[in-house]
Amino acid sequence: KVVISNIKTEDVNVQNILLALINSDFRRAKPVFKGDCFFINHTRDVVLNLYDDRGMDIVALERSALETLYKGHSEFLLDYDREYIDDMFSSK
Repeated sequence: KVVISNIKTEDVNVQNILLALINSDFRRAKPVFKGDCFFINHTRDVVLNLYDDRGMDIVALERSALETLYKGHSEFLLDYDREYIDDMFSSK
């Protein structure tokens, strides 16, 4: 288990880490990363976990922290989650 904290986004090659997580199911793809990786934004109270090439989970303490993501990227929602998430953001 490794924890790296108190770093800024610009100090990390986030694209390379995400690509390595996506490649985790492919034998010959590089870079590769085995294990779990959580990005935690303490300022916005948001946690992102890209679990493999099929998707990611994003959770937050407040609905408002996810609303911008929902509005800008709802086309990426998985079909089995879509109705629930659409309902969550359509009601106030």
